[in-house]
Amino acid sequence: MPLVRVLADMEREGIRLDVDALSTFSKELGDDILALQDKINAACGVPFNIDSPKQLGDVLLKR
Repeated sequence: MPLVRVLADMEREGIRLDVDALSTFSKELGDDILALQDKINAACGVPFNIDSPKQLGDVLLKR
């Protein structure tokens, strides 16, 4: 329960965020995701939406 006091203090006082660093990190993660999607599509030999369970299933079951 010691964490409860810390979390309550954080909620009451707020926390500081480095918005510029978070924005840069978000861009880097987005670039990484696109690169991974390209690698996945290349490995499967066909472009598809990896966020679609139906398309993913179709690709996995046809291989």
